[in-house]
Amino acid sequence: MIERGYDADTARHSVVRALLPVVRYPAEIWRHRYLLQNFFRRELLGRFRGSALGIVWVLIHPVFLFAIYYFVFGYVFGRPATGTAPSPAFALYLFSGVLAFTSFGEGLIRSCTCVVDNGNLVKKVAFPSELLPVPPILVGLTVYLVGAAVCLGTGLFYGVLQPDWTLLLLPVVLLLQFLMTLGLGLFLANCNVFARDTSHLWGILQTAWMFLTPVFWYPHQIPGEIGDSLRAAFQWNPAYSLIQAHRLVLGARDFDLREGETAIAVTFGSLGDHLLACACWALALLALGYGVFMSRRHRYADLV
Repeated sequence: MIERGYDADTARHSVVRALLPVVRYPAEIWRHRYLLQNFFRRELLGRFRGSALGIVWVLIHPVFLFAIYYFVFGYVFGRPATGTAPSPAFALYLFSGVLAFTSFGEGLIRSCTCVVDNGNLVKKVAFPSELLPVPPILVGLTVYLVGAAVCLGTGLFYGVLQPDWTLLLLPVVLLLQFLMTLGLGLFLANCNVFARDTSHLWGILQTAWMFLTPVFWYPHQIPGEIGDSLRAAFQWNPAYSLIQAHRLVLGARDFDLREGETAIAVTFGSLGDHLLACACWALALLALGYGVFMSRRHRYADLV
């Protein structure tokens, strides 16, 4: 009789085979919802434990980033000759972009290290490690909702934002962002287990990604062939459609920005097209991240 043994390192764990259970992933999240709820509360409150301002810090970081970018791109580079303040439309355009990308990026940064940071849980056989990125991503979305409320109130006060029924689609945009962040977060978390430089490298790449996304500049602001090529490349930038969808559901509308005698057309595109692009990216990234993560999960306990 031939004895058969099992070796986790040499056993077949293909990405395609590991991808098939992704259809059960939502049910897995729902089944462990109370566990995730406790992790979410610990993640959210743990950031502010012992601080004087407490949960107020939720708003300080995005507002601080907005103030810096508003000064640099609004005053220093925007209107150096006149020194006048940029229009409220530019301020809300910038603030909404900073809020959306900060929420998206924060979820990715924290997901990148979630497996390594929770090595004691990963070593437990029965623990579903594929759920680890969920709480930090939900915290990022919660922070965004607080900032979005401030952005919406300010936009209504200045008459810049004109929300309508599309505001009801905000949960859809948040769901697509959640799936997109979860897929890419699972992929990064897997890479960080095998190469701890991943988290540091991703911090650099994410900063470059933000500057290549129209967070504080307009897609039609760059003229000529370079601008045309850049706008054509937006379809390969998942963050572009996501941020534009956020702006549209909050009530942003096309407008003309005048800089001296030059008028720059600021357009946001079609909400339906952006949602479709976000859905495609979310499914593709979730399939990639989940398949890679589950196909390599058997080795995490030995490496963390």
